[in-house]
Amino acid sequence: MEQLNKKMFLESLNKFGFCDVIINGKSMWPFILPKDKIHIVKIQSQPSFGDVVAFFSKEQLIIHRIINIESLFSKKITNFKVCGDSSYGSTGIISSSQIIGKALYLIRNNKKHTLWLKSPGKFIAIFCGIFLRAILSLKFKILSN
Repeated sequence: MEQLNKKMFLESLNKFGFCDVIINGKSMWPFILPKDKIHIVKIQSQPSFGDVVAFFSKEQLIIHRIINIESLFSKKITNFKVCGDSSYGSTGIISSSQIIGKALYLIRNNKKHTLWLKSPGKFIAIFCGIFLRAILSLKFKILSN
């Protein structure tokens, strides 16, 4: 994802309750594509399995899907395993305090597409992304040999 001004993003999220971001990375492919506009809303409640959340890693905004939830100390501290849909496994563990927003929908070709998939739809989205990435990776390895 291209570098965006963290301070401006957070101010917009706090003032208006949402912020739109244009994606340029490929980690959420095939469900979120480069040049898609993502509508991120301020986090109001505990996110759940399969939600697409926004958080900062250093100064870079990351938008990934929650693939596992770990509650520690009687649910006072919650950690989330997150990954891009096109990743093979978890790309990291973040705490609930790091999540600043949740992706509500995306706009592609001037059409609004919801990201709220119901279980098992969320599981299918994660599985399809990982499966497609593995196939493409294998195909490129074979072509390069």
